[in-house]
Amino acid sequence: GTEVPCNVALYPYAEGISLSGASLDAGTAYKIDGVVIPAVQNYVAGSFGNGSFPMVAVTETISDHALRFKNILGAMKLQFKGAQKIVSIKVEGKNNETLSGPATITAYADDMTPAIIMAGTDDSAKSVTLDCGDGVQLSESIVTDFIIALPPVNFSDGFIVKVTDADGDSYEIVTDVTNT
Repeated sequence: GTEVPCNVALYPYAEGISLSGASLDAGTAYKIDGVVIPAVQNYVAGSFGNGSFPMVAVTETISDHALRFKNILGAMKLQFKGAQKIVSIKVEGKNNETLSGPATITAYADDMTPAIIMAGTDDSAKSVTLDCGDGVQLSESIVTDFIIALPPVNFSDGFIVKVTDADGDSYEIVTDVTNT
């Protein structure tokens, strides 16, 4: 119901979002409220799961239908070797960084990078889990990539990656180093 002089598109499609516009020194910005960054993503070999990597596009005019999508999130790529069958990987910051849940996205009419503000405050918003279904079998000699979409965040005290295998055993990778 908001009249705007261009096309603003969000992928993947989401119900219940709202759009508002504002003029800024850098140009025109469009605020998209009601976006939810999933706390659980599904594993896809060599990529990220469907629906876990939102993108936004803003055209120059209403008659311009060439949507040039820009990524909103970044990605953490983990590479493992071994004999285990991985069923899940959970990432969380050591300083309560918000990684999932409700978010507001700001998209710009010019070629600026979109911005995201995470609004989740409960414990479930403090992590993202990659669900590997029945499991992904590792190899002792070939690296297997796992890609997890994350909002741009500064892990000021480092982060923890908890890997769970099909036998129910868990392995933790912990860093205390600031990581963006």
